[in-house]
Amino acid sequence: NNNNNKGRNENDINNVTITKNDTEDVETHSTTQATMELSTPSSTARNVTKHKGPFKIEAKAYYAGHVLGAAMFHVKVGDKSVVYTGDYNMTPDRHLGTAWIDCCEPDVIISESTYATTIRDSKRCRERDFLTKVHRCVEEGGKVLIPVFALGRAQELCILLDTYWGRYGLKVPIYFSTGLTSKANELYRLFVMYTNQKIKKTFVDRNVFDFKHIKPFDRSYISRPGPQVLFATPGMLHIGTALDVFKEWAPNPKNMVILPGYCVAGTVGAKVIAGHKRIKIGRSMIDVNLSVEYLSFSAHADAKGVMQLIQQSGAKNVVLVHGEKDKMEYLRQGINKELGLPCYYPNNGDTLHIPINVRRHVLYSNTLLNEARSTCARERAQETMISGVLEHLSATSDLMVVSSEEHESLRVEEKWSRQFELLTRDQVMALLKEWEYECTACDGGGIAVPLLSTVISFSKRGCCLSFSKPTREISSLCQLLEEADSVLRGQAERYSSTQPKTKVGTAEDTVDT
Repeated sequence: NNNNNKGRNENDINNVTITKNDTEDVETHSTTQATMELSTPSSTARNVTKHKGPFKIEAKAYYAGHVLGAAMFHVKVGDKSVVYTGDYNMTPDRHLGTAWIDCCEPDVIISESTYATTIRDSKRCRERDFLTKVHRCVEEGGKVLIPVFALGRAQELCILLDTYWGRYGLKVPIYFSTGLTSKANELYRLFVMYTNQKIKKTFVDRNVFDFKHIKPFDRSYISRPGPQVLFATPGMLHIGTALDVFKEWAPNPKNMVILPGYCVAGTVGAKVIAGHKRIKIGRSMIDVNLSVEYLSFSAHADAKGVMQLIQQSGAKNVVLVHGEKDKMEYLRQGINKELGLPCYYPNNGDTLHIPINVRRHVLYSNTLLNEARSTCARERAQETMISGVLEHLSATSDLMVVSSEEHESLRVEEKWSRQFELLTRDQVMALLKEWEYECTACDGGGIAVPLLSTVISFSKRGCCLSFSKPTREISSLCQLLEEADSVLRGQAERYSSTQPKTKVGTAEDTVDT
């Protein structure tokens, strides 16, 4: 977005929409069909888990509130996770609810930033202003053009005007352009269960998308005398019915155009908002004499909403996309200052390297825990010691402590034999420091980890771990780590180990690091 590229960037939208490319399309019907065959349908707030090699991939969709079916995704692979928001809206409207995400604490959240510097005023004030301006224009005999995108804002504003027309008994015709908008309306009628609670409660008596005062538009109506209101696509006035109607209605000062959404620089819509009185469209110059109103009903989050979602998610790093560079920088500064988070806004095609402090885990077999619990009960002891084998799962950098029998059962498939490594003293020391645990060297070359009440000693045969915890903690940890045991057994079916056993000394229970 630097000054040298300014002219080129303003024409990008025109190049995209009118330039033919002789090369083969990246997306074809066959590639789309192949993608759909690999797809897994899922409702929001439900985990979908897949196994790919040594990794477990988890994905969870969250309601985004942008358009019907819009979703944000939290994807976790191993011990790292990312939230990708796509487009979302943090303000509930007449037909959709607000975006929501739980505190999933992703390492990175990739968020849209369409309105990075905008904080919107009251939605009720905008609605009242919109209705007043439309009503006044048609009362004076003018025509009102409302360029909208087919999905989302068209339905929102149709509900608003249809309700208003019914309340005041107005007879001026309202139309929506056929094609995408009419198909979108059919989808809303069909999937009304995905709208907000108010519409779901009333749709049995009346489906709000069965508009009483809004009819399909015919191109012959463009030159029809008298007032009318038209919802036409697309929302940026760069092609289609909206542009054709604008060229016919723009010279008449009685008419009005209301732009309810964002317009990319270089489009006719952006020039109209900027106040241009003569606009070149194709080979013609159009005089813009009609009234121009910009009332943002966009379904994108504003700056306040973006920061609210980031804070709600508990993210550790932020990446901004889908915005204008200067405005993204302004929002980045706000995120740094108010949320104290690292924030990035890379250019298209850039590779971003983000340092992440990952909490590693030590997985312990429930078999070992049950042995400790049984020994304590049998000997009426408060503390006891057990032995196991220490493994390093290199695919995730986690440690596993298992019984000798379970260690042998890990030798299943040769292709996974390299997933486990024998740990040396330097490796253990490096891991502990990476995991931000204070550790000191002991006599004889061992390592003491005060926070874990642990001593690790070494010999030619491997590592020796010593733990000491009260019996009551053993019982609670046994319950908490049932899942760790199931994970271990799942890994035992897929991985194998070929390195020598690592002798583990005495360990009374497990500590999740």
